Formats: sequence, C-alpha cells, structure tokens
Amino acid sequence: MRLRRARHWNGRQKAATSDRELADVMVDRAKSAAVKAERRGDKQAWYSLAQTLDAWCREHEA
Repeated sequence: MRLRRARHWNGRQKAATSDRELADVMVDRAKSAAVKAERRGDKQAWYSLAQTLDAWCREHEA
C-alpha cells in the first residue's frame, strides 16, 4: 500500500510543470495524509497541518 501511494505522489510531483503545480500537488498530499491520520485516530493531524501552513504564511506574507 505504501509503495503504491509513493508511486502515486512521486508521479504527480514529476508531472508538475511549474513550482505552482508542484505546490498544488504537495497541498493535496498533505490533505490526504491528514485524512489518513484522522482515520487512524490522530485528532491533531488537521490542527498540525493548519499550524504548519500558518507558519509558512507568516513567513511569506509581507
């Protein structure tokens, strides 16, 4: 299962033709990982992702 997911995400990353497309892929990957973590009972997954994105935004917004 993990190998199949890795192939999926690696394929999407390689297919990205710009940094913007790559960022879209990575956001999709992060959301997918949060869903899977939530299903496993990790109640902090979405909050952790939100904190990471907030930190990135604070660094790049000016």
